[in-house]
Amino acid sequence: MKQTLKSILGVGAIALFFYILFSILNFAQSATPDPTQPLEKELNKNPQYDLNFLTPRSVPLFCGPTGFVFQTAFEIFGEYPLAGSEVRSKGNLDNPIVAMITFTYNPKWNKGTLLMTIPETGETCILGYGVNWEFYNGFEPSGRQILDEGNESK
Repeated sequence: MKQTLKSILGVGAIALFFYILFSILNFAQSATPDPTQPLEKELNKNPQYDLNFLTPRSVPLFCGPTGFVFQTAFEIFGEYPLAGSEVRSKGNLDNPIVAMITFTYNPKWNKGTLLMTIPETGETCILGYGVNWEFYNGFEPSGRQILDEGNESK
């Protein structure tokens, strides 16, 4: 009888241990946010970086006439515009546009360039370029040309 009671208590203790363990693991999994879903939190419409944590750096920045830079990206590097955005003064949506950012990409070579066009000067600057791009959250560039060979905008 004593042995049976010990066996029942032992099995019960092990079952209780696994119940607690799986409850904790299940809670941890359910609390992990899904990176493909937007955050539930209300975002500030005009967020700003805290400049106390940023340091200005002098880096080489190469700029040229906008037509030349884009024509080179299209014809020499085989890149096409994949994304673009506006740069507004102080990041405020109500302020005027001071520049435009464009990402050009060549899917065959997996190379891309980040360009900034400054309408006031008529120049486009190469902010950076990279190879072996990885696109996140299931995004896959199509390779579709936005500007055709015979496009007059060249």
